[in-house]
Amino acid sequence: MECRDVKYYLEKFKKLNCAFVHGHKILAKPFLILAIIEIIGDGRCTENKFEWEAGCFEDLKEAFEDQHYRYQPNNYLTPIFKPFYHLSHDGFWHLNFIDGQIHKTINSNKSLRDLKAFAHLDPPLWDLLQNASVRDEFREQIINFFIKKKTD
Repeated sequence: MECRDVKYYLEKFKKLNCAFVHGHKILAKPFLILAIIEIIGDGRCTENKFEWEAGCFEDLKEAFEDQHYRYQPNNYLTPIFKPFYHLSHDGFWHLNFIDGQIHKTINSNKSLRDLKAFAHLDPPLWDLLQNASVRDEFREQIINFFIKKKTD
């Protein structure tokens, strides 16, 4: 079994499969991760369960939008349902549905709401994010890799 430590997750973050639109990398997934880090860090999310339109969802959505407007104020805001769904393909964010089925196509907020979607992080990642210095390191590395690299 591989060790799921800080280094492991930093590599996972660097390998995020981000979409490209008209030749530009879409940073919705890094912004969602930064939002998750933020709401865990300031105590707005205390459980490893991110329910669609319930629980700490409004805080997550607000933090996601804040990340976007902080780093890409002039770009189109990707709807949060897209990274909420697509991040599940990156190996540490696990999307679940109340009906227990696997849904391969999610194309709207309504789809996630109707299916009563919720997600959780790998338990080792959740545990790591309880530590402020780890959150700071993850935040710094994500910003340096995706945002500063893009603007340099």
